[in-house]
Amino acid sequence: MFSCSVDTFILEAITSWNKLLRPNKKSILHHVEEKNNMQPDKKWLVASRLEHLVNVGTIIKKNNRYKISPTYAAAEAEQSSTQLLLEGNKENGVVNHTKSQVDGEAFKINGMTEEEASAAAAIALEEAEYARAEAEEAAREADRAEAEAEAMQDYAEAVKEVWKNWMPSQTW
Repeated sequence: MFSCSVDTFILEAITSWNKLLRPNKKSILHHVEEKNNMQPDKKWLVASRLEHLVNVGTIIKKNNRYKISPTYAAAEAEQSSTQLLLEGNKENGVVNHTKSQVDGEAFKINGMTEEEASAAAAIALEEAEYARAEAEEAAREADRAEAEAEAMQDYAEAVKEVWKNWMPSQTW
């Protein structure tokens, strides 16, 4: 639970920063420490959560500067708009439950609250997004390796042709 609040502090620190001058690790640590009265000996926790957020794709690290990933920002915007729709779904003081709200009750039966199920789903979604990004990078690397192998094969064929012309008595 504490790590979730640290994640929130980190995301807040990044969003509060100027978009042109993105924050580095030191400035994020300083912001979290100052704004949230965090003890200086807890910097390791902020640093490890920052790395975790980079690894799961919530934050993008480039040139030792951090920004929130576009996919995470879009998901947050969608969640906010959904929350506004749910809050405005009242008539005469009676709340009309949506299908997703009714489905959320099923998680309570399984021993999870809606918040826990939502957090678990969000983590699974982040992990899936990270795995997708890794798979895309692996596919690009495989394409590069295949192109290199084809170029080496063409080179080997060219060398073979040169040897054939230079030493015609050899059988290849």
